[in-house]
Amino acid sequence: MRPDSSRTRAKTPAFALLVCSIALLVRGGNGQTPAPDASGGSYVDVSSNATSEVEGRFGTQPSQRSGQSLTRVDSDTAVLFGGLSPTGTLNDVWEYKVAQKKWTRLHEGGVGPLDTDPYSTVPSPRTGHAAVVLRGDLFIFGGYDPDRGDTNDVWKFTRATGVWSHVTLAAGADVPASRSGHAAFAPDPSAGVFTVFGGNMRNDVWEFDVDASKWTVVMTEFAGSSGAAVKGVGALLVAVGAATAATLVSGEWWRNF
Repeated sequence: MRPDSSRTRAKTPAFALLVCSIALLVRGGNGQTPAPDASGGSYVDVSSNATSEVEGRFGTQPSQRSGQSLTRVDSDTAVLFGGLSPTGTLNDVWEYKVAQKKWTRLHEGGVGPLDTDPYSTVPSPRTGHAAVVLRGDLFIFGGYDPDRGDTNDVWKFTRATGVWSHVTLAAGADVPASRSGHAAFAPDPSAGVFTVFGGNMRNDVWEFDVDASKWTVVMTEFAGSSGAAVKGVGALLVAVGAATAATLVSGEWWRNF
C-alpha cells in the first residue's frame, strides 16, 4: 500500500518545528551560534571556570563511544579524544574536571574550518589511537581512520588556545608503521618525550621527542617460538618471552628493577 502523501505533508511543519526547537536547545538559550575560531579551533573557551553548560557547548557530556582516549592532565583534569560512536567515528575533544564532575567541550571535531584538504588542520576521526599529555597539551599518535585505515601521524592539541597542529617529522628519521590498538605513556609529563608500544599484534617500542619532532626505535619487532628479545628502557627491562601468541603465554613483559 502506498503511503498517503497528504498525511506526510501534514506532518512536515510539526517535524520542522521540533528540529528548530532542538537547535535552540543545543545552541543555547538565545539560539545564536558562536563563530568559529579563526585559528582552526571552533567554539573555544578554555578559561578555568568554563563548563559545558555555557552557550556553544552543544550538550553537557560526550556522546556514547568506545575506542577513545582519556588522558590525565593533573589530579583534577583529564582530556578525552575521539572514539567510535553509534553515528560514526569522532575527533572531538572534551575536558573532564574531577572536583566539579563536569565536562567541557574544547573542540567540536569534524573538518577544520581552515582545511584546504579534508583534515589538514585537525586530525581525522579515529579510534584505537594512543594519547599522552606533555606540558599540559595533548598529543595523539596513530589509530584507525575508517577512510584511511591505520595511521601513524602525530598531532598536538594546545589546550590554552583549543587549536590542533600537525607535527611535521624531522627529515630522514625512522617512523613507526601505521597502527591501532597500541599503548603510549609519558615517563615525565613535564618533559618532551613519550613512548609507544605495540598495536596490530606488534611488539616494537618507540620513543618520540616532541621538541625534535623525531622518532627513535628502542626495540624492533621480534617474533619466534624460541629465545627472547630483551632491551633496557631507562629504569625498565622489557622482556618478550619465548612462547607463541597462540598459547597466550608470553613470558615476563614488563618488570621494574
